[in-house]
Amino acid sequence: MSKPVINIIFIVAFAYPTLRFLYKYLILLLFSVIKREKFEWNKEIDKPRILFYMAFSFLAGLLWYILVFQTIQPLGKLQILSDIIQSIFIIGAIRISLILSETWTKRFDEISIIREIKSLVSTQLRCIIGDDNKIKELHHALNDNYINCTFPSFYAFIKQKPLGKLPKIIWIDFFRNKANRQTLIELVTNLFPGLYKKDGSLDRITLESVIHDYFCEEDGSPIILGKKPIDKFIEKTTEPKEKIKALIKGVISAK
Repeated sequence: MSKPVINIIFIVAFAYPTLRFLYKYLILLLFSVIKREKFEWNKEIDKPRILFYMAFSFLAGLLWYILVFQTIQPLGKLQILSDIIQSIFIIGAIRISLILSETWTKRFDEISIIREIKSLVSTQLRCIIGDDNKIKELHHALNDNYINCTFPSFYAFIKQKPLGKLPKIIWIDFFRNKANRQTLIELVTNLFPGLYKKDGSLDRITLESVIHDYFCEEDGSPIILGKKPIDKFIEKTTEPKEKIKALIKGVISAK
């Protein structure tokens, strides 16, 4: 196969994933800087996507180098064998382009590497309430006051099981301000004391993952904490935080 043909194949195969990457991480980023707006960054998706691009772009470049610079030489009279090897390399390059294109689909969000790693960590968490009757009681106490969800969704959260097709827990924003995030963190950290490390510090990554995976805003959008709400949670105690802590203790101590 000639060099021009190989180059055309690579250009066509990688045009879409390359343009999508440049548009997202170059053009939109520049516009955000110019307009002084916040760049839309979701580390659950963008970090693994960039990781995929780094790894597979290197591999694709290596395949292109081998093909274009004719590292694969005719093996004596076995020209057909060389052609087969070239075809395998080209198919591999096309497959790589499809993988990179896949990172822009909704399915990639569902199979995100970082989320999978976090889910493995989160499954090690144990809720302080293990009795099913107590779980029902807590769900009843929280529902319509702090949360809005079905019992199966709440049970999956308590047991740290995947929601699957179950709807997320809607966190009700009574106070209409960001301080309500601290109440949510208070709920989760009281139910899962394992979120605190041995040195007493909070496992922020796992906390963010748990809240992202099981809770959503009233409009259905995922809750992404970030650094600031967690810092404020650590810094000060508020009356709403104390109320939800007392509610949990009341359910635990009730006979």
